[in-house]
Amino acid sequence: MTMQALVTVRASPHRVRPDPEAEGIATYRWLANPADLVALGAALEHASEVVAVGIGGDRAETAIEAALRAGADDAVHVAYDPVGDPLGEKWASVLARTVQRVGGDAVFVGESAPTMGSEVAAIAGRKLGWATTTNVTALGSEAVAGDHAADEDALLVQRRLEPGRQEVLSVDTPAVLGVDSGFANPPRGSLDDVIAGQKADPTRYDLEAVAPGESRFSMSVGSLTRRECTANERVGRGAPPSGSVEARIRNVMGGASESGDGGDGERIDAPPAEAAERVAEYLAERDLC
Repeated sequence: MTMQALVTVRASPHRVRPDPEAEGIATYRWLANPADLVALGAALEHASEVVAVGIGGDRAETAIEAALRAGADDAVHVAYDPVGDPLGEKWASVLARTVQRVGGDAVFVGESAPTMGSEVAAIAGRKLGWATTTNVTALGSEAVAGDHAADEDALLVQRRLEPGRQEVLSVDTPAVLGVDSGFANPPRGSLDDVIAGQKADPTRYDLEAVAPGESRFSMSVGSLTRRECTANERVGRGAPPSGSVEARIRNVMGGASESGDGGDGERIDAPPAEAAERVAEYLAERDLC
């Protein structure tokens, strides 16, 4: 069966042994997620063309490079600058949008990644309207146990139900497959694959171009707005500060709005440096800092 497969590639922290003689060496490094490399191996075994899909910033780019060195034919990078770990449902939605743009017959998803689990395959399949199967342990008649057959446009899939129990399904394509980590060992690319991967130039899209309405903030906090967060919760998250300096000070201190409704704050009509000094004095007088 001729099939073009897209494979998720995400990054996960890998523990490294720091040099005791060196200072400032990280204990962890972000490298390709092992579960996604297992899914890549499954795709390489059963698809004629494999495209790795990464979503995010530098960490996603690192994972994409690893997939190309391991044998992926091409890669797509949906780029944005994260402010935190992405929500699984947001990541899956952008994955589905990417598949719609790029095309393909199947999506192979690793069993899990940091902050994400099997919901990625399920949500992406629902968004695409494709058949979805998780916990896949074998594909194809040559790998599936027993005497089974599938239609020409279907995949024969073996999936894990629980320890010691498996079932075999005939899944129509296009389909989303959540690959069990026990499917196989992560692939090691040949020297030719490594060289080709280092020379490859992945196709890059901005997040907004693939998923209009999504932003670096919404990918981490969903649909929350600045008004739905407390002052501390929105440090580094949520929508960026909006409005004038005075309006933002009033908002934090519980003062009146620009329309004059509610609160007992006052408008500080002064240069920023002087306004900051007045705010500091206000807070000090009330033992708030």
